[in-house]
Amino acid sequence: MTGKGRRQKAEGRNSRTELASLPTAFRLLPFAFCLYFAFCVLPLFAAADDEPGITVTGAGEARARPDCLEFDVQAAGAAELSGDAIVKFHERLRRVTDAFQKLGISQLRLEERDLSISDVANEQNPRPHVTIARALRIVITDIHKLPEDDLLSLVGKVMDTAKDMSAGSEQAQQGAVAVRFALGDPKAVRAEACKRAFADAREEGQRLAQLAGGRLGRALSVQDVSSTTTNTTVQETIYAIYGAQLPQPEEPGRIVSNSLKDIPVRVSLRVRFELLESPDQASKTVVEK
Repeated sequence: MTGKGRRQKAEGRNSRTELASLPTAFRLLPFAFCLYFAFCVLPLFAAADDEPGITVTGAGEARARPDCLEFDVQAAGAAELSGDAIVKFHERLRRVTDAFQKLGISQLRLEERDLSISDVANEQNPRPHVTIARALRIVITDIHKLPEDDLLSLVGKVMDTAKDMSAGSEQAQQGAVAVRFALGDPKAVRAEACKRAFADAREEGQRLAQLAGGRLGRALSVQDVSSTTTNTTVQETIYAIYGAQLPQPEEPGRIVSNSLKDIPVRVSLRVRFELLESPDQASKTVVEK
């Protein structure tokens, strides 16, 4: 073997060694890209090529005043031993529940949400402590019926109670209570936005049909494209390659705001319409036959 051949063979071995030494995530990155392209990109081109008629996108917006007020608080108990932590957690949860019930607000309800358990050390507890925490959401309904002064008074009562219950806890150190305004039933508002989006799509479709010398027919398909959707399988594969945890999805259908104002609900619809012959074209076709 010549010196040049030996060098090429050695370089080939070195390149394979370097590739094998790369982290698994980097070596599998081309595979993840191929999955994304196959599942997310190619179907778009295939759909565009195979669909007859006119495909347009319409946008619609509807607004509504928030009718709910939400506070996120936490009830937690911590101790070196798990048994003591459980006792403290139940005691704290009972105290928090009783405190909000004693406010006597008829439209208030308390929702128990996520439960978390950890065994870590922090500034409060230098030695590892078992911490059991329950996330709580306080919901006050029908706030749109209250005068502003009454609403402010009610908010003050709830916030003061929440701060009293979180005094000395990790939540208090982090800035305490998260407050949001929300739509209790957003379906009606979203339905109105969908109606306006479809009307916008039909108007655009009619314009394009006239440019093509035809007329617009019935809707053949409707797709909600309000938010960019990702293929779950591809997303799970990519996160698994990188050893990361898949982020938790947001609660579906929730519409919230940080301020008391009309909340916009926006919808985008992709609609495919039939493209029919215009009356003149149809008459001309009959005459030719």
